Amino acid sequence: MTVQRRIADTSNNLSEQFNQKANEFCCYSLAMDESTDLTYTAQLLIFVRGVDDNYEVTKELAGLYYMRAQTAGEEIANQVNKCVTERLGTTFKNLVAICINGFPSMCGEKHSCRSSC
Repeated sequence: MTVQRRIADTSNNLSEQFNQKANEFCCYSLAMDESTDLTYTAQLLIFVRGVDDNYEVTKELAGLYYMRAQTAGEEIANQVNKCVTERLGTTFKNLVAICINGFPSMCGEKHSCRSSC
């Protein structure tokens, strides 16, 4: 139980440090990647890269979300919103860029990014 408690304490401490850094970002960007696990469950990985007032760059995996429903743009937008507001504890005010890998749900026939993906 001691080892388990120490691992949980370390994890909580690292999360708190990351949230504190995220709140100090003067600007940040998000990179997203969609993949599937061995059971063909869609996963959305969200990476964040932020810069604070001292020009210190922080790059981290902000979240891994399982896409239980369809991997439609609306579901992805909901997960990104959840990541930014709940996990990072910040707003979209300082967001300067979003990078995607061209996954089909964002670049379908009905979306304007089809030619750029």
